[in-house]
Amino acid sequence: MTESYQTPRSGPEPADADIVTSYPATMHSMSPEMQSAVIAAGSAILGALVSGWFARGAGLRQAVSAQRAGQQQAQALLDSVQQTLNEQRRQIALDIKRRVHAQLLTACASRASAHDASHYVASRQLPPPLLQDPGNPEYDRQRQAQIEIGADDQLRTEQARHDATRDAEMAVAHAMAMVRLETPSVVEEALALVRAARQHSIDPYVEARTAYLAAATEDLRRS
Repeated sequence: MTESYQTPRSGPEPADADIVTSYPATMHSMSPEMQSAVIAAGSAILGALVSGWFARGAGLRQAVSAQRAGQQQAQALLDSVQQTLNEQRRQIALDIKRRVHAQLLTACASRASAHDASHYVASRQLPPPLLQDPGNPEYDRQRQAQIEIGADDQLRTEQARHDATRDAEMAVAHAMAMVRLETPSVVEEALALVRAARQHSIDPYVEARTAYLAAATEDLRRS
């Protein structure tokens, strides 16, 4: 009996073929309830992914908005602080200018009255009345004492006037230096006031003082 030769079959074995061909049929082999559950789970996962993506975008936008709002608030705070500091500096500058103007006015007033130094002279007790007897030695002694006292008073008066003038000039020089530093716009009026104060004449001094006050007031108004 002749044996027939069979050509080997190619491809997977029947068992493997069943496994491969079983995957497409998995959903068909499921019950309707199981299919619904799988679809619902997939939908839930997909919805979570989509929601997460949009939530991420919204979170990023909120973060950017919050950052901008914070920067604007910080800038507003800095602007407010800067305005406060500027106003404080302005008030300090005004106070300095007021003191400078007052200092010059006081120094010039002292310089204008420096020639009248009678208040610097200490009071002296007058000698007893002179005897009406020129030939009496006591008369000569008293007369000489009065001459010495008068000469001493005159010397002390001149010294007091000199000291008062020197002190007033030093005060005027210091005040003028401050005017040049702090209020240069009124230097011309200040120099005119100083010249008038040195003249010991009331009318030019009053006129120069009035002009300086007007210039100082305008300087403070512009500050």
